Amino acid sequence: MVNVRFIFSLLAVFCLSELALSQGRSGKRFEKQGKRIEQGVESGELTRREARKLKREQKRMKRSKKRMKADGEMSKREKRRLDRMQNKQSRKIHGKKHNDVSREARKEKMQNMSKEDRQAHREGRKERMQDRRDMYKEKSMDRREMRKGRREMRQEGRSIREEQAADETSEVLGGDAFQTVGDEAAAE
Repeated sequence: MVNVRFIFSLLAVFCLSELALSQGRSGKRFEKQGKRIEQGVESGELTRREARKLKREQKRMKRSKKRMKADGEMSKREKRRLDRMQNKQSRKIHGKKHNDVSREARKEKMQNMSKEDRQAHREGRKERMQDRRDMYKEKSMDRREMRKGRREMRQEGRSIREEQAADETSEVLGGDAFQTVGDEAAAE
């Protein structure tokens, strides 16, 4: 009975150590950075927008890590790249937490504005957002037109090649390549 317990305890220790090693240094850093972001939101050092951007960057790094591990193991180069990405993210978190922007400061700024200034601020923001949307629409329309033009050029190229192939076939066969046996009998 004692041997069975001992074996199970060894097995449990081994599995837990393997799990910890598989998560590795970068997994622990992801976790710590996530906690730092959450702590910054709770303390008011980070605005919601700053936290959202930082979390989005965390997700992007996790996707990159997953792609790096797709072939089974990360190379030294991939590990260095991920480490640099995490260092950069750590500096971003520190910078955002220690800049002068906080939720309380933004609230105070908005409360100190007159009603007309707040309205003007909102209108300006709406206009900037609409301008940005229009710019993206124009870019996407330009891309669509370029794709349509390329598609038309490819189609024209295919048509020309098909015509040339038909001409070559008729030259090889001599005269009308599509003359049937029935037509030959009728012609005699």
